Amino acid sequence: MIATAMSLNAIGSLKFFDLIFNMTEGGPNHRTEVLATHLYTQGFKFFKYGYASAIGVVLLVLCLLVTLFINKVVKSEEYEM
Repeated sequence: MIATAMSLNAIGSLKFFDLIFNMTEGGPNHRTEVLATHLYTQGFKFFKYGYASAIGVVLLVLCLLVTLFINKVVKSEEYEM
């Protein structure tokens, strides 16, 4: 249960889009821009669909790596008890 909660929180933080976009749209000089808002900006404002797709793949790989890391850490702690 802890591994699932940690994975969902980590993935949610990587994909954090709505609050940042609604409040600042990336902020002054892109200071508050995260990967998801950069994906949206490149894809729908500048019409760079290939670049936005590449950012989406990078975001997917980051989510997978974080999930695998969390699962490995939690499983190693289970066996130590």
